[in-house]
Amino acid sequence: DLERSTELSNYPDISYVDFPNIGNPYGIFFNSFLIHPDTPKFLYHAYILRKWGFKFSSRPNILEIGGGFGGTLLYLLKVMTGNYCYINCDLPVTLVIFYAFIHEFSKTLSINLRVGVIAASEISNQICQQYDIILTPSSNKENITCDINMVYNSNSFSEMSTPEIDGYFKLVNRAGIFFHQNSNQLAMDVVDLYGSPEIPADLFPVSDAFFEVHKSVSAWYSKSEKIREYLYVKRDLLGNWAEK
Repeated sequence: DLERSTELSNYPDISYVDFPNIGNPYGIFFNSFLIHPDTPKFLYHAYILRKWGFKFSSRPNILEIGGGFGGTLLYLLKVMTGNYCYINCDLPVTLVIFYAFIHEFSKTLSINLRVGVIAASEISNQICQQYDIILTPSSNKENITCDINMVYNSNSFSEMSTPEIDGYFKLVNRAGIFFHQNSNQLAMDVVDLYGSPEIPADLFPVSDAFFEVHKSVSAWYSKSEKIREYLYVKRDLLGNWAEK
């Protein structure tokens, strides 16, 4: 997985895989670098955000829905800072962990990140210009009114109920680009760890305004073949190419 990830992600050298000594990290050591189990996925997903997030904007607003502790942003920050606004919309308790992790990591890079916590008010384009990172709880998602250049989600849509998915896709379908990795288990009677039926990713309410650029088996979950990776781009951004 690590070899495949570094090849696909085009990082300058192997040192980029090193996971910081923050909290109580775990994994394996390779050439003195700590490799977190999800490092290959984080590396590759950060690469996709770099490759596509800036295609149609010089300072994009990137929305991650369900950012966890911040693994993907960690590897994005390793190669670029200061020219995008990264919005993480998640559960409040997870946002606390995300903030602590990214705050400590920024110290290792000696960078001063402008981080805003917006709990219950509008997140406009003007607000996005003021911050590099914005943390907002899921209860505030309807107040995200800014332009959304790219939406990213890794696995958590598969954990949601249909009403929750419908609510988030009001944001997704406003975006120019949508990249996600989720379960595409076709048996609707399959339940996840939380007791809810898994909604197959092929049934997510993706707008017809999107063109499906890419769909494949996830390279990072070889033991779970139901995980799929998708990349959608709005047809009006692709122009005539999307009609071919």
